[in-house]
Amino acid sequence: MTPPKPSSYVGVKVFYLNTAANNALTPTDRLVNAPAPLTAILTSLVAGPTSGDSAAGLTTAIPSNVTVLSASAPASNIVTVNFSAAFGQITGTDTELAVAQVVATVVTEVGLGTGVIFEIAGQRTQVPVANGSQVAGPVYLLQFLP
Repeated sequence: MTPPKPSSYVGVKVFYLNTAANNALTPTDRLVNAPAPLTAILTSLVAGPTSGDSAAGLTTAIPSNVTVLSASAPASNIVTVNFSAAFGQITGTDTELAVAQVVATVVTEVGLGTGVIFEIAGQRTQVPVANGSQVAGPVYLLQFLP
């Protein structure tokens, strides 16, 4: 009898906020099960910073009770990410920061020019971008760059 093969992992990048740099989006490495579907990558993001990340000044605007319900494969450079209702309970500037973290993580995995549509419990929702306006999406990384 052949022993089961160990799970294979792939390195991905998720984005947290650097408190020493005015909450600048900062990539950090994570390992997820291959082939690393987008849902697994975003689940790694919402799991929050490790103790090492926190010691390096990284934090997140995404509360620990948020879960990723689904993330569609890109179609025409548009990805739909569906979060639990807890994502909709993020308030103030944290909402914009949380959206930026998700968009940066998706774009790094899928490619520049990718837009992200946000859903909460399957319902499309408006999210804030850096200029303070609310958009129904898709949201692009360019909307968060200075």
